[in-house]
Amino acid sequence: MLNCSISEGERCSACLRLQGLQSKISECKEPPAELYIQEAHTKSSVNAAHDPIIRRLPLELVSNIFIFCNPNPVHTAKFSSPLANRLPFASWRNQISLGTVCTAWRNIVKSTPQLWTTICIRLQFLCESPQMEFLLLCLQLSGSLPLHIYAWVPWHHEPHEEDYPMLISLLEALNDHSERWKTLDLSMTPCLASRAKWVFPTASTLEHLKIACSSAEPRTHDQCCVSLGLSAPRVVDTYGISFTSLGISWKNVTHANLGELDAKECLTLFQQAMQLVDLEIFLLQCWCSDLSDLGEVVTAPNLKSWKIESNDNPDMLLRKIFLPSLVHLEFQEFTYLDSLEHMVTRSNCPLQKIYLGEAEGEKMDIIPIFRATPLMEEITFINPSSHGIHGFLDLLARTKEVNDLSQDSFLPRLKSLSLIYMDYDSPPWHLVPSLFPPAQCPANVQYRPLQTLKIHISIDFYYFEDEGYIDKNVVLQLMEIK
Repeated sequence: MLNCSISEGERCSACLRLQGLQSKISECKEPPAELYIQEAHTKSSVNAAHDPIIRRLPLELVSNIFIFCNPNPVHTAKFSSPLANRLPFASWRNQISLGTVCTAWRNIVKSTPQLWTTICIRLQFLCESPQMEFLLLCLQLSGSLPLHIYAWVPWHHEPHEEDYPMLISLLEALNDHSERWKTLDLSMTPCLASRAKWVFPTASTLEHLKIACSSAEPRTHDQCCVSLGLSAPRVVDTYGISFTSLGISWKNVTHANLGELDAKECLTLFQQAMQLVDLEIFLLQCWCSDLSDLGEVVTAPNLKSWKIESNDNPDMLLRKIFLPSLVHLEFQEFTYLDSLEHMVTRSNCPLQKIYLGEAEGEKMDIIPIFRATPLMEEITFINPSSHGIHGFLDLLARTKEVNDLSQDSFLPRLKSLSLIYMDYDSPPWHLVPSLFPPAQCPANVQYRPLQTLKIHISIDFYYFEDEGYIDKNVVLQLMEIK
């Protein structure tokens, strides 16, 4: 046994009692159960005597310390993975660990409702009973405080038919307290999402909604029908669920991360979510959408950031939208620059950051877009076409002198330029040094504030021709600039 921490190295009375009991237990070949019970009670006495927190601090302060030890719910505007994926297993139920230290700690934990408001439930048949016990304990001890719910089916796990009654009972127990939900993060199979009965009150505290449906079995989005009928949350993050089946009010939504949307649904979203500030769409389908019946132009007055991971031809969609507040635009696999230029020009938006992927084609002219965006500060190209990027860099080099930022100059505020090559083309290295001011800058000349140039090459060097290498003189100029 270690030396006692409260008696200047000597053992206190509780330590001496515990030492005596443990000596008796070690002397007995088959110690009676009573000795083990006495040992457990004595250990609690030792914990109480040695505990500096309980002996020196008010209980209210100890309770606040315990709250800070608990895993925090998601406070950011967007969340892309369940809380359980970002925390060690032991911290999912941290309040249980705190309560096992001693009776005094356990009493504090049970009387602190804030410790029971974050509920992580793994929807897996191997541990249904402990999950239900933990869930009911959290619902009871959290009082009337708002709840942060994280429930998920393990990845690639498909529940068996006999598992559904218990899994649905877990969801129904959560649903009984839906008026207290503040964060709802569900990751389920389509079958489980469809079987659960979702009944929500008209008035809800829900702010963050994340729901994802994925399955190892082939399915369509129509198979996963949730119809939540929720009042308006602030943040919505969905995957594997159709826009129409989600059934929520969009009037208060400011941030949305949606898995799949067609062009007509996107316009409907803009019409309903007038407070929308940040929108990310994993797959935007435009090729089969008839937008002629949706009026002239739809305005998203507050949208500042719009990201699309993959898309078809968005020409008709871009001709139907007006985005006067857009600051950040990100298109993957984008090949239709004319409609984008028209949308940006028509909206007269303060665009400052743009990300364009797969801007290919011999006739692809990227310059008109940037003539319409004089506030641009950050540009990223993925696989830019040789024709387009050569002319763009040449114009940047010829217009690097910017004596007056208020004048109609070409990209007078550009600070960062990134070129990412994932094909067999090579950057025009000879143009790179000319983008920057000369070593000896005249005092009366102001230059474009280009601070960062990133060129990333990700190709098979087996196909890398000799002309792809950087000329020695260019390397020397780049080192001088750096």
